[in-house]
Amino acid sequence: MDSSPGMATSAFADLAVRRDLGIECVRVEVDGQVPAEQRWLPDPRRDVFSISKTITSLAVGLAEAEGHLPFDDRALSHHPGFADGRPKAWS
Repeated sequence: MDSSPGMATSAFADLAVRRDLGIECVRVEVDGQVPAEQRWLPDPRRDVFSISKTITSLAVGLAEAEGHLPFDDRALSHHPGFADGRPKAWS
């Protein structure tokens, strides 16, 4: 069985359509590359309001559980360019 991001994304996309989940896009990013993407609508910018907090907390929890991010780390230790409140170019 092929477990590539493209095959997994395609299988998920098929399921999303069959279940009418209302998903607009599925995108997989690995090391800055996009090996798989499926779009049903164009990519307009949207206000996502409170859902971004839920997704961020989920991502932080997964990173912590996998040992990538200690729970007590300060955000600025990972992004010191924001220390003075003005983003600097990412290195």
